[in-house]
Amino acid sequence: MLFYFPGCLIVFDYRGNTEFHLLYILKNGQVQFHRNFIKLTIASNGDPHLSVSKSNKKKLKLNCIIIFIVLLSCYFIITGCAKEYSYEGGIIPVITDSIPSVTPAYVCPACPGNDNFQENKWSLLDDTLLRCGIIDTAIVSPERTGFTFFGPSSCSEDTGIIMTIYLDTVHLNRDITNVTFSRNAFYYYDNVLNTYIYMSAQFNPFTVTLISYNHQTKLAWGSFSGFAYKTNGGGSSIRSGKFKVKLH
Repeated sequence: MLFYFPGCLIVFDYRGNTEFHLLYILKNGQVQFHRNFIKLTIASNGDPHLSVSKSNKKKLKLNCIIIFIVLLSCYFIITGCAKEYSYEGGIIPVITDSIPSVTPAYVCPACPGNDNFQENKWSLLDDTLLRCGIIDTAIVSPERTGFTFFGPSSCSEDTGIIMTIYLDTVHLNRDITNVTFSRNAFYYYDNVLNTYIYMSAQFNPFTVTLISYNHQTKLAWGSFSGFAYKTNGGGSSIRSGKFKVKLH
């Protein structure tokens, strides 16, 4: 789960309906806090409980306002949405938009011909619309078991994507080829409206295939696809996603 503010990206690990763990905070391109800095759990009676590691209590005081806002958002997400998205047993249904797709009349002029693998760039098909952009920031988690990258669209600097890929038991300390991961987060943001145009959901996996990672050069490239949901309902099928970036 990501929270994006101007100049600041906060990444949480969502562990079921009652617990969030802070993975790291990226502020102005630098990691401010690491895993286990803060944890939010929700008791059976609905009361939130916050625990902070002793070594980071001073840091919490310096950033209490932004952390409070984020944790309050987490609390409302848990208490307000857990029931709506609960599912017990059986095969998890794939939820798709019931509205027929319409071929868009507008095509971003910067994207045709740029839907291949290029360093520090991303591209995707939003249903039938080709979108593309640059990757201006990428960061690896301290344990090198996941990474986040983001960057603006080539046709609108106020929109772009944020992706976090969780590698589970895989570590970015060796060469990796053709490994697929399903516990990921995808966001297409809009800085003008300060919201997300699309976002993935935990109950409908968004898959990422790490086609290649060269540990010597730190260059990684891969593909992604899945269903992304609109904040006002409905959604879109994200297909043929591509990225190529160095993961230092």
